[in-house]
Amino acid sequence: MLTATASGDGFNTIAKTNSLLKKAEKAMKEKSFRIASKTYEEALKENPDLPAQTRLNLAHAYFENGQNRLAQKNYLSSLNGLSSVTQKSNACLQLGNLSIREKDYKSALNWYQKSLLHQPDNTTARRNFEMAWKLNKEKEEENEKEKKNQSPERNSGNENQQNQQQKDQSKGQSEPEQNKSNRNQNGKGRDSSQQENQKSEGKERTKDKEESKKPETGKRGEEKQEEGKEEEKDEAGKESRKKTNESREEDPDSYRMDKKKLKESGLNEEQAKNMLKAMRQSEVKYLQQRQFKGKNNTKSGSGPRW
Repeated sequence: MLTATASGDGFNTIAKTNSLLKKAEKAMKEKSFRIASKTYEEALKENPDLPAQTRLNLAHAYFENGQNRLAQKNYLSSLNGLSSVTQKSNACLQLGNLSIREKDYKSALNWYQKSLLHQPDNTTARRNFEMAWKLNKEKEEENEKEKKNQSPERNSGNENQQNQQQKDQSKGQSEPEQNKSNRNQNGKGRDSSQQENQKSEGKERTKDKEESKKPETGKRGEEKQEEGKEEEKDEAGKESRKKTNESREEDPDSYRMDKKKLKESGLNEEQAKNMLKAMRQSEVKYLQQRQFKGKNNTKSGSGPRW
């Protein structure tokens, strides 16, 4: 029980605090934990120097009301001020129970051990410790099973990634090969087109040659035939003279025979040369007359000659 002080203000404070504590204890017995927690909070505001038992009772009210964070805060703060071993053991016990609510079994084992250290004959702390140990073991086994179950999935995921990489690589290789085949096909197409062009040009050339060999009809054909005959004659004369010169160079005896013929004809070399010059001049005049005649014919003819 609290005792009143001499001053009026102190007496009023203690009286109010005592009434609040009685109200809170009554609410705890009636299991009105929300009212009890509010009443203990008001009493601590009126007198912050109240013993640690008051804060421990406040933590019990929060615990029963399901306010875990506030309960944990007040249990921890009450431990420093509690002098009774039983009270300390109960505070550690309740902190272990809060850890069980959060499924933090390792932390619960730690708090239950502390509770037993303060009070070894605390049977509730011992039973809760055994329960927490079993729950922690089951949790560890479940975690190991999950890891084992996840490992095949990871391996399958790695295999899928490897397969996908192989597909991408094969796809990357097939595309250049396909491009290469396209290039080869394009190259073959260009070669075939060039060959076809060459064949078509060859056909046109042969066609032009055949057409040039065909005789032309009408006046133009006759003129062209006459010119062809005269050109053949001129070419024959040139070839004969060329042959005579070559025969003279190759066979000097034939040249001596020509000299014998000159003696038999009564002409000397100078006379023979003059006769040859005259013959050549006459041939030149003849050819010039032929060219001039051809030009006149083209003017007076039926059209151009090409």
